Amino acid sequence: MGLKEKDLKAPGKYRKHSEARGVAVWLLLETCAATLSELSRVTGRNISTLSNAAKAVQSRAIDDQVLAGVMAELKQSLQ
Repeated sequence: MGLKEKDLKAPGKYRKHSEARGVAVWLLLETCAATLSELSRVTGRNISTLSNAAKAVQSRAIDDQVLAGVMAELKQSLQ
């Protein structure tokens, strides 16, 4: 999604960063690549915030075909 690790750690709710965090969490949950605790340590966000971000991005992908395509492509690239 064009972001660096430091962008995922950045404070605030900048939409591009929060969406990327949401996609990262969703991808981790879908692939069992890591735990929410591990991502929490990397991003400096609490687990419930990350879980909510994953749910939000998954819900948004229902109506946003571009986002849905990005998510599907990322998931496919890891399988």
